[in-house]
Amino acid sequence: MRRIGYSTLVWLVAAMWLTGCGAIQATAPGGTNISITGNTPKGVAERFLTGWGAGDVQAMYALVSARSREIYPLEMFQGFYEDVGEKVSLDEVTFTLNEVTMQGASAALTYDVTLISNRFGEITNEGRMMRFVREGDQWRVAWSTMDIFEGYTADATLEVSTEPQARANIYDRQGYPLVIENGEMIVLFARQSAMSDVAECERLLADLTLLPLQEMRRRFAANDRETRFYVGEIDPSVEQQYAGQLRNLCGMTRDNADIYTREGRQYMGQGGAVHATGYVGQVPAENSETWLNRGYDLTDIVGLTGIENAYQNQLAGQAERVLRIVEPGGTVLAELGRTTGTPPRPVYLSIDREMQMEAARTVAGAYNYAYNNWAMPDIVEPMGAGTGAMAIDVNTGAILAMVSYPTFQPGLFDPTNTFATNRGALLDGVVSDARRPMMNRVTADPVAPGSVFKIVTTAAAVNEGLVRPEESFYCGLTWDGSEQYGDTSSPRADWRLSDGLEPTGNIVPSQALTSSCDPFFYEFGARLFREQSPNTLARYANMMGLGGITNLNVYTQNASSIPVPPTVDDAINNAIGQGETTTTVLQTAVMVAAVANGGTVYEPQIVKQIGDDENYENVGQPQVAGNLDLSAEALAVVRQGMCDVTTDMEIGTARYVFVDSGYPPAYTVCGKTGTAEAGTYPHAWFVAYAPAENPEVAVVVMSEHSREGSEVAAPMARRILDAYFRQPVMPFPEWWEEDYVPLVAPSSALESAQASQSTAAGGE
Repeated sequence: MRRIGYSTLVWLVAAMWLTGCGAIQATAPGGTNISITGNTPKGVAERFLTGWGAGDVQAMYALVSARSREIYPLEMFQGFYEDVGEKVSLDEVTFTLNEVTMQGASAALTYDVTLISNRFGEITNEGRMMRFVREGDQWRVAWSTMDIFEGYTADATLEVSTEPQARANIYDRQGYPLVIENGEMIVLFARQSAMSDVAECERLLADLTLLPLQEMRRRFAANDRETRFYVGEIDPSVEQQYAGQLRNLCGMTRDNADIYTREGRQYMGQGGAVHATGYVGQVPAENSETWLNRGYDLTDIVGLTGIENAYQNQLAGQAERVLRIVEPGGTVLAELGRTTGTPPRPVYLSIDREMQMEAARTVAGAYNYAYNNWAMPDIVEPMGAGTGAMAIDVNTGAILAMVSYPTFQPGLFDPTNTFATNRGALLDGVVSDARRPMMNRVTADPVAPGSVFKIVTTAAAVNEGLVRPEESFYCGLTWDGSEQYGDTSSPRADWRLSDGLEPTGNIVPSQALTSSCDPFFYEFGARLFREQSPNTLARYANMMGLGGITNLNVYTQNASSIPVPPTVDDAINNAIGQGETTTTVLQTAVMVAAVANGGTVYEPQIVKQIGDDENYENVGQPQVAGNLDLSAEALAVVRQGMCDVTTDMEIGTARYVFVDSGYPPAYTVCGKTGTAEAGTYPHAWFVAYAPAENPEVAVVVMSEHSREGSEVAAPMARRILDAYFRQPVMPFPEWWEEDYVPLVAPSSALESAQASQSTAAGGE
């Protein structure tokens, strides 16, 4: 409790009396600040204006006179202040109370008030007049709308006019557009009775829109043969290329009113890069307050995710806005505030558009092509199947491609898109889809890495001196570490046992990585735990870029887990990328890039430049996050093991996708397959860098709940690498089109396993 001295008390009594008679100072003798809150016009005014600043309309209304309440019921009174708060984007109210003039049962107070606006800065009104009437022994505000702004009559309106600005474009690394303002989209409608082959038309439309075949079949099934229904949108170049097939298979032509051109913000490839660029839409209700505080209106179109959201200020600029009081006839009574605005600025990404679109077509096409095999909708886990894929420059950390599947069409979020007559239902379908198409699987989907993590274990084992590069190890079909290491889960099997293959035999550490020999990694997972420390493997993983959150704030990320194992059993599981170990596609790409470039861990980047050539900000400089503290021989073992994965004709787990594919690449590749246990169907991984001699690019593909990494992820990664090196893309494996065969191969001879369609890619 603050004590008031005698002189101050005398001053306060005098001040309270003078409140009704004239001006007072706001500071008591000795510098003590006194707030006058008594039953005086000045005290009522202070409480009223303080309530305005606090947004306490109920407290303000309690101070209003009975006559004013008759004219302005609470709902109307509250509506005025809410309208002002929204249009002004009000943050704070400050005021200075001046002179009071008394005349019997009425009084008038002059004051200065300033509204602190997030949108317009300070809106100052000086020399305002607030009037009061005495009701019984209480002073009340004789309120009208003029107490909000001078000239704000009851029939006037408060308006915010905005000078429209075209949102800036988003470009790729070479200046090719990825997102175009006022671009053109081709809208497709279909009618099954006009189709020469309904099934083939379904496939064609799924491929052109990059939507899952399952989703396209659902749209067909929801309409009878004669109903004309909305299909989706494609680029104009796609319409030109496939006009003949659209006409012959689907009966779709412009003459039949099945094909239209729509103008709006165009996303090249529609959903082909949407997880990288993000998309725009109307201010969402769930975080409208945040946008209002930034100075936007509820009807504004803003960036909702990705680059569109993170660089909203640059892409949209700041529009010139004017706050006016306008009479019903349109005459401007007063201009209260104005913002000067700033021009929109384009954003250039490190993305390579051609590579990005080929990666998107590869992943979407793989699921549609293998629809009756590993991509069959009714064999996946309830959470749904999907893929994250990316490519990164190993010497800078620049992201060259980023794909998440399933994708969605960003035009659905455009409120001006009147062609999509069932837009609301389609949007609901995207949001509620169990396959989570709106999630970026590259950054926000940490899963078990499986054998890809053996890169870390190999590096740690050699670098810690537990095994020499030339030291031999026998890789059998089983391993038992119960007596020597206390492993309670022994005996453990090599993956070749379940795939029906012969044991690998004697190998050196690089060959253990090449063949993905599980017994080798069981052994050294246990030894790293027992002979070094429980946190040794986690320390190496962290050093190589795995774990936690990666510094790429443009996108939503979910932290991956690199745990310190409490037991030797857990340590062994971690050593093969299982147990509680998880990582993301993004982090794994950072790791592979560091191995490829000789040990520099770069922070991944996707924004290259802001602004055009005349006025730009170069923000894409490489940023070093750390270095691999590995000996030259440890790094050499890892790189040799990865390079042999694609070339060793006996033990290379991805040889069937590269040198022995029938389509040998014109470039050299070093990689690693991974098959991570994840319920009924495993996660398929493949990581790679190329060329082997002078690495430029790293590619990572992870497909949830599918098959082995060499069977599913490696063929997709191969096609993405083909696109990078501008080579003809390798066809998908023919067995993908055949009927599904269970994952477990016959356990008899090697020949049976190799002949089985389930191990057509060689396992792992």
